[in-house]
Amino acid sequence: MSHLGKFLRTSTVYFVGQVSVKIVAVLMLPVFTAHLLPSDYGYFDVGIAVLSIATALIFVEIATAFLRFGLGSYPSQRLDSIVTCVFVVGMLAAVVYVGVGVGVGVALRLPMWPAALAFGLSSAFSTIYGALSRVFGRNVVFMVSGVASAFVSAACNILFILFLRLGPVSLFLAGSIGGLTQIAIIELAVGGARRVKFRLVDTQLIRSMLRFSMPIVANSIALWCGTGLLRILVAQTLGTAANGYIAIADRFLVGLSLFATVSALAWQESAFSLVADGDRGAKYSFALDLYMRALGGSLCVMIPLSFVAFPYLVAAQFDRVRVILPVYFMVVLLDSVSGFLETVLVAELRAKSLFYSTALNALLRVTLLLICLPYLGLWAFIIASLLGSGLMTVMRYLITVRLGVAIRIDLRLLLLLSLGYVFVCFVYFTGNVVVNLATLGATLVALAFLLRKLLARVHSMFRAVRSGE
Repeated sequence: MSHLGKFLRTSTVYFVGQVSVKIVAVLMLPVFTAHLLPSDYGYFDVGIAVLSIATALIFVEIATAFLRFGLGSYPSQRLDSIVTCVFVVGMLAAVVYVGVGVGVGVALRLPMWPAALAFGLSSAFSTIYGALSRVFGRNVVFMVSGVASAFVSAACNILFILFLRLGPVSLFLAGSIGGLTQIAIIELAVGGARRVKFRLVDTQLIRSMLRFSMPIVANSIALWCGTGLLRILVAQTLGTAANGYIAIADRFLVGLSLFATVSALAWQESAFSLVADGDRGAKYSFALDLYMRALGGSLCVMIPLSFVAFPYLVAAQFDRVRVILPVYFMVVLLDSVSGFLETVLVAELRAKSLFYSTALNALLRVTLLLICLPYLGLWAFIIASLLGSGLMTVMRYLITVRLGVAIRIDLRLLLLLSLGYVFVCFVYFTGNVVVNLATLGATLVALAFLLRKLLARVHSMFRAVRSGE
């Protein structure tokens, strides 16, 4: 199977799953924005920020190491040994996580801490199980389990918020149940815990995986300082209502994040399989060009679409989100391109170089936020995120150049996409619904033109499948 063919097949599986998940996320917006206060949703957002760094530290990013070691060509016994080692590390981390979580929750008397603790534990193990299904090539199971998790979580949120009136704690409880659903499906279909054989515990392998994951943990800490720490600073200065606006904006960006997530999942597997390919620089360049076309074109589509759809999806009390969306879209795009380059650096075992770019991104974001927050309010978060993401993306590209990976960028394409972004932003802020609808139609045509070769390849693949070739 060709590299592009494998990438497209994997992407198709992930696309089906992610479309379903993102549709559920969008449809839940009216429920969240009408029945939860911005401060309620903001508290959940801050809780997620704290839990993300706690799980990264305690679970030592073992899921990433699982993918990196598990996607190699190993005999079944060796793969079972990898699974056993990952689950041993995961179980030990869970004990530490629960002990620390209970101690902190009781000592600080944090609101909703048991539900938040359960959410973090469920998220950590669902990430490990997601890596498990991908390591064994069960991408369809991974997709189905993710969709099931989203639907179960949404159903629980409706029950807890609309009928039981549990308020913001519903978000933690529903997320926990959704994560357990994904874990159960993957365990039944692929087997995780039942593959664990303690006689296959390999201390040397565990040390190798931990040596690999430690720089990734450091990178996660630096990345959190540029994301989660910013949200905590916003909450302390502006109140959790400001975090509520940011969190709803995150959910509203599903159109762009959909492609970014799908491509990142498929690209991670493809990049890890290219590490021994002498022509990988050209393949990285091809993938980046495709990535930029799809992301940049989707960005220009999503901005006018957001203008039209916003009043139907978001309650009036969250109307401040509307103003920040076009700029926040660019943050997502830059983070996605940066994530693409991150996968290349991880595949090339350049985690230290990756850490430097992430650390400088965090330093710039935090510095700008602290300087601008008293004067610009919520916009300080957006501007700091935008400039930090831009710096990180440029640095990671320059690192790949220095390493000799030779990833080429089409500057004419970059200029075209930049002009398109400026145009749709102008229409968003100055035009009415009719003008934005017309712009939406034009950008859809432009996106199809940018992806014409990819669409032709996908069409030929489906024709081959239908004809039995």
